[in-house]
Amino acid sequence: MSHESQSLRRSIPSLHSLILFEAAARYLNFSKAATELSITQPAVSHGIRQLESSLGHALFVRERRALSLTTQGQRLYSAVSGGFASIAETLDDIAGMPRRDTLVISASTVMATEWLMPLLPEFRQVHPDLMIDLRCLDRDPAMTTSNIDVPYSARRWELAGL
Repeated sequence: MSHESQSLRRSIPSLHSLILFEAAARYLNFSKAATELSITQPAVSHGIRQLESSLGHALFVRERRALSLTTQGQRLYSAVSGGFASIAETLDDIAGMPRRDTLVISASTVMATEWLMPLLPEFRQVHPDLMIDLRCLDRDPAMTTSNIDVPYSARRWELAGL
């Protein structure tokens, strides 16, 4: 193991404590975080206190029946939630699973630039929450391995008279 990876491990808190923190910060409620993580509320509270102790900063402002993030807590939440989102996206990509909210379209370069791209602004107005993954392929993709929702094949369109 390299010296860099050893020092990185020492400078980053445990993944468990970051997961506890992310859930607690998202809900601003230790009980809801505990329910999501299938652990007890005291376990969440204890894990957060250990994280705060290791960092030397409070991450939450604890008031009667209210919880809010400190400035340091806001910074950490932004980094942790963004990091977890990036990891989840990468894992989806590696697994070859398109996101549920992504439409994967394949088309030839000419078809994409001359016909499809001009239609996308209107489509995006109708479906603003849908992401589009446009793959320009000048060959027929292997449908089962490329997870394409809408394939375009010039031969199929020519046979259909389009």
